[in-house]
Amino acid sequence: MNILQLTPKLPYPLHDGSAIAVWNLTNGLSVNNCSITILAMNTDKHYSPIENLPPAMKQVCIWHSVYLNTRINPLNALLNLFFSKLPYNIERFYSRDFGHELESLLQKEKFDFIQCEGLPTLIYLPLMRKYSTAKIAYRAHNIESEIWERKAGREKNTLKKFYFNIIAKRLLTLEESIINKYDVLIPITDRDAEVLRLMGNKKPVCVVPSGYNIDMMPEIVPNKAGPSIGYIGSLDWTPNQEGLLWFIEKVWKPLIKPGNIKFHVAGRNAPPWLEKILQNTWDLEYEGEVEDAQTFMMNHPIMVVPLFSGSGMRVKIVEGMALGRVIISTPLGIEGLPVTDKLNILIASDSKSFREILGSIITDPSKYDSIGNAARSLIPEKFDNIELGKKLANFYSALIK
Repeated sequence: MNILQLTPKLPYPLHDGSAIAVWNLTNGLSVNNCSITILAMNTDKHYSPIENLPPAMKQVCIWHSVYLNTRINPLNALLNLFFSKLPYNIERFYSRDFGHELESLLQKEKFDFIQCEGLPTLIYLPLMRKYSTAKIAYRAHNIESEIWERKAGREKNTLKKFYFNIIAKRLLTLEESIINKYDVLIPITDRDAEVLRLMGNKKPVCVVPSGYNIDMMPEIVPNKAGPSIGYIGSLDWTPNQEGLLWFIEKVWKPLIKPGNIKFHVAGRNAPPWLEKILQNTWDLEYEGEVEDAQTFMMNHPIMVVPLFSGSGMRVKIVEGMALGRVIISTPLGIEGLPVTDKLNILIASDSKSFREILGSIITDPSKYDSIGNAARSLIPEKFDNIELGKKLANFYSALIK
């Protein structure tokens, strides 16, 4: 089976959830006898030359990328606000060069499926229909309109709130307009599948979460240094910034006694204003972009995921669970994940419950070992990357027989 995978950024380096979610499924499909070609938008924010890809990644599939200038332009944003119906954060992904490359690929080669990773790739749907008879699969990584609706709901600045609501409404209109224009829907969570069903989806559905390479699960070495708390995430993403600042002000500062325990924060692309806050917070060690996220998580048996906006699936939670970490998350953070509070994860709905859980762990970390172990046991059952690739490959095969 021949698959063309369209991505809104090059899925490398594997430092963030969306890149990991794309690449893991590419691997899973490849192992299950699918031939994959990737056509990636190589944007300013995540630019990486194809030549820099590791040899192992180059062997899995055929790579193409097109540079896109997606930097925010105030004039273009203003023109978009008054003269366009598309949300600006989607319109920035339209490129004639990318369209020409897509057209060229579709004319040269016959594909069975075109797998569109995320909403920005679907603005090229007319080109796909014009130059290919392949079935179009929409892999919905999240519900984009929800991200901005939740973001608007938490924004205190009146002008920003107004603008965020406009973006949210335009995104909802776009999501509703593309319903059933694809041939196959591949949501990343059951919860997102239900939201899209309520929007009107009637196309075949196969829910495929972001997987984990089971054969790469490391042996867990007991932590002898005592409890330490870790946070890792892309620090240029607004929901992560909001959640981290909330945690510092509402949980960390009221809870911690100087010198009692350290809070370690890692993440890429933190703006200077956020770096300043992190560097000047008592008993917080800011590590910036770490070379190996897995090593960072292995060093900190307690991982916190304070999220109040966003949508889709938190890949870093899956990675932390695979490493036997005790994850403490807000309800939104675990949205769409098959987890159970107090069994394989800890859920804190407010600052008080967050402080109570952390205080209890700091006092007696051993009684939470079972949660980390149960989390790790869930990974082979629900997130085996090869099995997920097999599930989707079989689903695709049944549709073209």
